[in-house]
Amino acid sequence: MKRGCFFGFSFIIIAIGIAFYIGEKYGSQLYDIGQQKVNQFYNEQVQTELNNLNGLGGAYSDSVKFFLSKKLEELKKKQLKLTKAQIVKLKEEATRLSKKAEIDSIDFKNLEKIFK
Repeated sequence: MKRGCFFGFSFIIIAIGIAFYIGEKYGSQLYDIGQQKVNQFYNEQVQTELNNLNGLGGAYSDSVKFFLSKKLEELKKKQLKLTKAQIVKLKEEATRLSKKAEIDSIDFKNLEKIFK
């Protein structure tokens, strides 16, 4: 084995050992920080989509905006792992509705079914 290969292999072993040590000692803290960043990202995305709903017309546009805002606040309070999927659904529905010209009762009832 050449000297360069030996030092390279040793460096890799040490780096893996350091990574395992940091993961074991500080893993929960790193996980919590990561969770906060991901939640913050999704919340910003959903808020952007909710702001896009402001220009829509229809009899139910205010109801839909209020409903989606209320659901977002509920999901923020829960802080469960399941809420990520629900926040993604919320963002997708807000995006879908923001592309429509007018929101009607069918859209509102579909939202209520999704988030029961």
